[in-house]
Amino acid sequence: MTYQSYNHFSIWDYSPSLSQLLIRNSALDNSLYCNEDIVFIGVFYMQLGIDFNGICINEIPKSDIESYGLKTPKHPQEKYFSITCNGKQYVIGAIAFSVIMNDLAYNESLLTNQPVKQHQIVTS
Repeated sequence: MTYQSYNHFSIWDYSPSLSQLLIRNSALDNSLYCNEDIVFIGVFYMQLGIDFNGICINEIPKSDIESYGLKTPKHPQEKYFSITCNGKQYVIGAIAFSVIMNDLAYNESLLTNQPVKQHQIVTS
């Protein structure tokens, strides 16, 4: 599963108790949606920056996990995802991620609010 966007994203919200991470592009120039949100669920590992000018997300194959210096996941549904931007590579360990376009206000988080309008474009 690969997702790529040339937009600017930032770490927007993290809920340790829910193991969820929200990375947001809040500057969409679209009449229906104002946010492009990337939501990771079941987060168990993060090695990230805070801002991303363009983003490419790929699942790391199980055969490559050790070459990244990572531990093998404890549960079969856990995966590692590489995030590449501006020549830098980061890693998130999670069960899955989704990309959701929505109409939430600037100060609202998809982790705690339900948008009136939303469109899910990617699910891993």
